[in-house]
Amino acid sequence: MDAAVRTTGKGRLSWRLAPLAVLRPELVPTRVIVATAAVSLGLDIATWLMGFPPWLVVSMTLAPWIPLLFIEGVRKYRHYGLYAVFGAIALLQVGHLGEHTVQVIQVFAFSGDLSRAHGLFGQLDFETVHFAWDSLVWIGLVALLLRFGRDNPWLIVSFAAASLHEVEHIYLFYVYRFDPAFYFSGGFAGIMGSGGLVGSPLARPYLHFVYNVLVIVPLLFAFWRQTVQVFRASAR
Repeated sequence: MDAAVRTTGKGRLSWRLAPLAVLRPELVPTRVIVATAAVSLGLDIATWLMGFPPWLVVSMTLAPWIPLLFIEGVRKYRHYGLYAVFGAIALLQVGHLGEHTVQVIQVFAFSGDLSRAHGLFGQLDFETVHFAWDSLVWIGLVALLLRFGRDNPWLIVSFAAASLHEVEHIYLFYVYRFDPAFYFSGGFAGIMGSGGLVGSPLARPYLHFVYNVLVIVPLLFAFWRQTVQVFRASAR
């Protein structure tokens, strides 16, 4: 009986994980993936040993994966349409959350000195980039919501959080562009940041980390839900 229970448990687990088949590589062979991982690891180690700045280490580590992701992304788009775009947005947003996580760690490490908490890609830490990125994500979520939102409530939650985040960045971008004196004398805090237009206990790095968690966590649930639906449709 115990063996039967274990078998049933394994069967249920396999059934729950079966939709992962939708995400498996279709064109890139396993040997190429293994070789790419080896090259990526080698570049990571080499660039650290050579004393390259962190942003360049990360860039060099990720670079070998870009052609593979592009090839598979095109294949998925031809096969699944907008679902592939959904996956790309989810993947990019996970990376974006990683950058905000680094910023929060830096705030702790540098005893609250925000001038030293710009993440790995500090060169891109200015309002125009933030506004452009979040606006593109918001537009992408609008497209996903129109296509999948009826059957995917998690996507609605993510879109609502992204909309709040977008309002914050519209305000910040406007102040940055049209009232720089106010921006650099405290307007940098935005709407909900500590000392901002409305204000909260959260300094800007913490606030935007929370914003991104509220966007990305339901987005990942939404993506998994959509993956299950795609799997079931393709299995019919």
